[in-house]
Amino acid sequence: MRHFLFEEKDYKYKPYFARRFNNQNGGKQDSVMALAKLLRKLGNRSKNGGGTGGSSSSGSHPDYRQKCISKMQYSNSMEAHRVQLEKYLVREGTDRDGNRAELYGTDINEYQENMVERNIRIFLSPQSDRIDLKEMTKQFMKVLEQRTGYNFYWQAANHYNTAHQHSHILINGVDRNGKEIDIPRDIVRTFMREYVRDICTGMIGNRTQQEIEFERSKEPEASIKSQSA
Repeated sequence: MRHFLFEEKDYKYKPYFARRFNNQNGGKQDSVMALAKLLRKLGNRSKNGGGTGGSSSSGSHPDYRQKCISKMQYSNSMEAHRVQLEKYLVREGTDRDGNRAELYGTDINEYQENMVERNIRIFLSPQSDRIDLKEMTKQFMKVLEQRTGYNFYWQAANHYNTAHQHSHILINGVDRNGKEIDIPRDIVRTFMREYVRDICTGMIGNRTQQEIEFERSKEPEASIKSQSA
C-alpha cells in the first residue's frame, strides 16, 4: 500500500512572495531567515556582475538558493494514520546504518493519545546531502506554526534509503487547542517550498555557479531517461 500519493507536477511559486510573521516572534525575522535573505542578496550581486559568481551563459539569472522538494498530502483514515506512525516512518532499513528510523517531534505519548482520523503528511527532500535533516525539519515546523497559527502535534523521521535523503513529517489533524487543521493552499503551493529553501540556504549557504552548471549538464541526460522509460 502506498501512503504518499503525491501529484507528479511541481507547484509553481511566486518569487516575491511576502512572508508575514505573527506576534510569536515579535514581528521579526528569525536568524535563519535573516541569513538566507543576506545570501540571496549576495547571490543577486553575483548574478548582476557585482561578485565572483557571474551570470549564466544563457542570460537568465539562476536562483542560487539550495533546492528542496516539498510535498503535502491529507488523509482521513485512522488505520492509515497508525500505519504511518507505527510502521512507515520507522520501518527497517531507512536509517543511516540500515536500522529503523527514529521518531522525533512533540511528545510521542501526547501524540498517540490525541490521534484522530485526519492527518497531514509532509515530505521534504533537500538536494544537498550536507543538510541536517532534523534541524531543517524543526525549523520548518516552527515557522509553519507561526504562519498558520496552529499548535501542532507532530512526529517526523529521516530516511536515508534513497538517492536523496529526506524527511517525512506526520501532523495530527487536530492541534493542541482542539482546532481541526486545514493548511491554506497558498501556503502549500508557495510558502512551504520557499521557506524550506531559505532554511537550507541559511544552513550551508548558496549553491555555487559550478554546482548550478553541473546540474544543468545533467538535465539532457535526465530528459532522455524520462523519455525512454
